Parts: sequence; structure tokens; C-alpha cells
Amino acid sequence: MSGGRSGGRSASGIPDLAQAQARAASDHTRANADHQQVVDNLAGIAQTQQNLLGAIDGAARGAASAATDQINTVLADSQQLVLQQLAAADVDGRVPTLSALPAAPDGTRYLVQDDLSVHEVVGGQWEPTGVSLAQRRAGLTSTMYARALTAQLAVRNEQLPRLMSRLARGQSCVVTVMGDSISEGADQASHLDTYVSHLRDLFDRHWPGLVTVRKRALGGRRITDFVNPAFTAVPGFSEPADITTGYCHRYDDLDGTDWVVDGQSWQAAVQATAPDAVIIAHGMNMALVNDPPATHLPEFLAAIDLIRGWGADAILATTMLPASDFYRDVHTMRGMQESVRVAAVMRNCAVVDVGRLSDILNTGSDATTLVTTSRTVNMTDGTMSGWQGDLPAFGHAVPFAVLERLQAQGVITRDAQFQDGLLETGALFQTGSELWQVAFRVQPDGSHLRLMMFPQQLNLFEFDAGGTPTLLGSWSHGNAFAGVWQYVSIEASRARIRVRAQGADPYNPGRVVIDARSVRNLRPGIVWMGQREAGFSLPVQVRALNITFRSALGDTPLQTRREALGRALNDPNRTAADSGNNQNHPEAENYHRSFVAAWGAFLVGVRAWTSAVAVVSTPLPLTGGWGAFGLYAPVTVSRAGGMVSVSGAAQGGAGGVLGVLPPGLRPAARLRVPADSSGGPSAVEIAPDGTVESAAFGPGVWVSFAVTFAV
Repeated sequence: MSGGRSGGRSASGIPDLAQAQARAASDHTRANADHQQVVDNLAGIAQTQQNLLGAIDGAARGAASAATDQINTVLADSQQLVLQQLAAADVDGRVPTLSALPAAPDGTRYLVQDDLSVHEVVGGQWEPTGVSLAQRRAGLTSTMYARALTAQLAVRNEQLPRLMSRLARGQSCVVTVMGDSISEGADQASHLDTYVSHLRDLFDRHWPGLVTVRKRALGGRRITDFVNPAFTAVPGFSEPADITTGYCHRYDDLDGTDWVVDGQSWQAAVQATAPDAVIIAHGMNMALVNDPPATHLPEFLAAIDLIRGWGADAILATTMLPASDFYRDVHTMRGMQESVRVAAVMRNCAVVDVGRLSDILNTGSDATTLVTTSRTVNMTDGTMSGWQGDLPAFGHAVPFAVLERLQAQGVITRDAQFQDGLLETGALFQTGSELWQVAFRVQPDGSHLRLMMFPQQLNLFEFDAGGTPTLLGSWSHGNAFAGVWQYVSIEASRARIRVRAQGADPYNPGRVVIDARSVRNLRPGIVWMGQREAGFSLPVQVRALNITFRSALGDTPLQTRREALGRALNDPNRTAADSGNNQNHPEAENYHRSFVAAWGAFLVGVRAWTSAVAVVSTPLPLTGGWGAFGLYAPVTVSRAGGMVSVSGAAQGGAGGVLGVLPPGLRPAARLRVPADSSGGPSAVEIAPDGTVESAAFGPGVWVSFAVTFAV
């Protein structure tokens, strides 16, 4: 249930510390109960692991159709478990009717069984939470949640070659979390409530004693700061006045150590943990400043490349949606999530899609899945439903389908998956300094198509991620059209963009103005209307504004935003024992429906790969006079899943060829790897035919090397 239970106070009005601590312990116990519920459900999913392993194995061998069928079977088996989790509405008790609700302290929740509603005591009074078990069982949303959870099982071994190889061998690993205040655990009653703490427990359940989790998270920071080597630590425990310049000392609450070294960059601090895998968990703070996703996609890619350059695996994690008043543009947050997904595809990187689960839970919408049929909406329907932005710039006029200019500038936006879409708009100009722009902004990279309507001219531009425009087409003539309505339609059909003038030119009514090809209209994005150009103002009136598009799959939310984020900071019943802040830091128990559930399913998938096949090791038969080197480990070939490792030492070869790898354990392309030798740094090459050849050889010469590759 939501955090936010009232605590006792002394006569001075100061919260009683003992009672606050007791309530913190109670909240933590409840959070652990929810955590166990998630773990039990994941255990139920794991019981169908043999089916899943067959599906994964089939997918690895290219049997995509059969793999899909088997994964759907796993989904069907697991969905009921997930529904059981969601149906448990975190209540403290049950009564048959509303009138039977007993006196109880603030924060208490009860289920009223006659209408399946959930009520909570707030300020001494029972209040409806807006949640019901019927809502919890919303069929489509529960199915979306189950499907998203199941999708996390499909991690592949080539995405985590180092981590999976070491886990399969039973070798110790370090996993370092690099993120923002959510990863740091801000506004949590206890560090044990945080998702990182539970992530450590989940690792330990699967691989007892093998995985050490380190926390190198910085509240308020962005991926921008991590990839900047000049972003360094300052002395002491006080943050610098400008937190974009550096960070202060802090503790890793997983082990109680102050991990900060004065003058050390954030990236160096992460590297110093000697990680086998680094979790990149960012997004919330970019939305806070309303950074366009275009700014950060290259930074996510740079972070992945940097981490892999250390020899570690990179794991991306999307963030959740914050409270509606935390950010200025919901599209920016969803675009940020899509940036992470695109970066994962571009670098074949594992991604834990917490944002997808959070979105489904809190909004009932799965932004990653489009409905198959199109629908039409009219912006000027009197409600402006679905539109966001500078709504005060517009007001309804008569006729009702007309919007009147109230301010000189303003932009409004709404979701519109504009594949195979149609947009129609009209503007009434009075002067040559008026401008009406219609744009389709592509996520996540910020590129967009923009139609600029002047009284005398239409221009269609395509802007790349860096903001550089390319003119796709233009049409103009000498008439000013003052006091005349001008209409245009923009039609997206696969890769073609077609703009038609509808009566704007009295000499050429219905003439095709612009007909161009573009690939940028084929991805999810938003429709953007208005103008903010200096020296121009909005038209006196606009109307029509019909949009036909395919939208994201959606249904009833499964929880309220307050359940996800806790009570507001100014809530008089809030105490220091509460978790969450009703803004951007999740309430402790919500971690288990989004963060912990996503990570739990992900690790089930990792476990499936690492246990799919036993680690098979065999000595490499040495040739050409090569033999064992004293007491050092001989050259050995090992296979774990789809990964092959060759490592060890040998001595005394008359020629460079040490031996030949067996069929099935050979690389697809020639590999050259560093090696140590009696003569200093050297190299070993492994050919696609399995030949292992050392650059250093001769009587008394020794060589030592190690390499892991996918087969």
C-alpha cells in the first residue's frame, strides 16, 4: 500500500523518534511481504522454465515461430500468477459494506467487498482511494502487464557475455548500479526498501554468494555527467552549488563505505569497482529540465561503449513516469524511455524496461504496442482532451470548432503514432507576420517534419537530430490571403509525405503542393502545433485540426499515481517513516510492481541461459613441441551456453601453432588477443578453422593468454 502513515508526536509537536522508527519498521515489513509476493510469482514463472529454455534455445537456432508459440505458453501459465499479485490491493482488512468500516489510524486501508472498492483513513476519515479489485483485474491491462513482464525473460547471452560466462562457471561477479536519485534511494524510509537492495537479494537467490552489488548513483545527475570525464568529486559531504560540475562524498549503503575519492570522475569511480556489468539507470532528471531525447541518445551510446571498453557488460534500464506536475512534457519522458530502447537495439544491449511496466500500471497504456486500427480526433471539440502545452494561448470561439488566438505564441502537443496517418488543419491570417506551424516530432532522436504556413507560402522541412533543416518542398505565390481561411492536409503513407492545399489557392483548388519521401514519419512521436518564432504571432484563428492515427494500446490503470509515489511532501499526515515523495521517487511497495518485478523477471531469463547447458571444459591438445608450463594452468577450452573461452599457459613450441580447437568451439572470424610471454607482451591468434597460433615461440619460450567469444 502507499507509504504515509501518521506517526506519534511529543508534547512539543516533534515526531516521536521511537514511534517513527517503529512505523518505518512496519512499512519495511509490509514492503518485504509485497516483495515476497513478487518473488513467489516469479518462482511460479520459473516453474515453466523448461518450456522457456526450449523457446530461447529455439530462438537462438532461428526457430522463431516455434519459440514464439512456446513463449506464449509460458505467458499463459504466468498470467494468472501476475493477476493474483495485482489483485492483492495491499489492504489491512476487509469489511462487507461501507458502513462496516471501523475506526482506524490514518493510513489504514480496507477492502469494501460489496463493490470491491478500497478505502483509506485520511485525516481521521475514511476516503475512497479510487482503486478497486475490479479495476485491478482489468483484463487488457493485466494482460499487457503480464506480456511486458514475460518479455523481460528474453535476455540473450550475447548481450551479457562476461556476466553470463562467469555466472555459468560459478565465478564471483561485481554488478555496479550507475543511476540517479531513484537508484540512490532518495525519500525511502530505509535503504532496505530500495530496488537496488532488493536487486542484491534477487541476485543472491539465484547465485548465492557469487554477486556483489555496488551502488554508484548520484541524485540529481544525468547520463551527461557520467560521460563527462571532467565531472569530478569535491571534498566533503556538501554538494557543489552547481551540481552539474561535480559531486560530494556519500556512502554506499549496501556496504557502508564512503566510495568517493576527491578529484575522481564519476566514470572513474564506477570503473574502480572492477565491474563485470554496469547498470545504466537514467532518464528522470533529463525530463525535469525538459531536455529533448535527441540530446541523450548519443550519450547513452557513449556510456555503453565506455563500459564495454573496460571489458564489462552494460545493462540499460528505463525509468518510470513521475507525477504529472514534475515535468513539462509527458512526451519527453516517453521519448527518453524510447531513447534507451533504441540505444539497446543499436548496441545489442540488454534492457530492463521498468518504464514499460510503470506506464502500464499507472496509465493503463503500453507505448511500445500500437493498436491495429486508426482513429480520428478533433482538437477543437471543446475539451482539448489529450492535448498538452500552452493551452492558455487558445480559446474557443463561435463556431465551436474554431480556436481563437489569445496569446502571440504558444505550442500544444499530443501523442500521435503517425504511421499511415492524416492530419488536417486550417488557419485564418490577417497580417504577413502571422505563422502557423504543424510538426510531427519523431522520438527518440528529436528529428521531425515541420510544415510552416505563412499567408503567402507553405514550406515543408525535415529536421535531423541536430536541428539541421532540409527543405523537402515549398509552394508560394504573390497573394497575401489576408482574411482568407487556408487549409492543408498532411498525409503519411509508409515513407511518403504528401501535403495538399485545400482551397488556399483560389486559382488551383485542391492542388498537390508538396509530395516528398521521408523515413522519419515511420516511428512513434507526437504532433506539435503552434509557433514560437521571434517576430511572428499565431494566426487570429485556427480550426479543423483533425488527426487520424494509430494510438498505443491502453485500458484502465492498475494503480493510482499516489500508490506509485507515496504521499505529497506537504501532507500533514506524512512522517519521516514514509517512503516516496509523490513526485519522482517511488513509494517502497511500488518498487515491487515495477522495478523489482522487471529485474526479477530479467534475472530469471539470465538464470535460464546460464543453466541451460553445463559448463564443459577440455584441455587443448598441444602440438609442435608445446607442453605444460610448470605449475600454471594448462591451455583449456570451455563452453558455457553460446560462449567459448580459451585460456591457460604453454611452453617450448618449435613453431607458432599451439593446437586446433574442436569443431563447434571455433570463432566465426579471426581473433587476435593480447598475451604475456617470456619475452614480454605478445599476441595469440585464433582462426576460423580453429588454429591457435602464438606470435612468440621457441625453446624455453612460454606464453599465457585468455579469450572469450560467442559461437
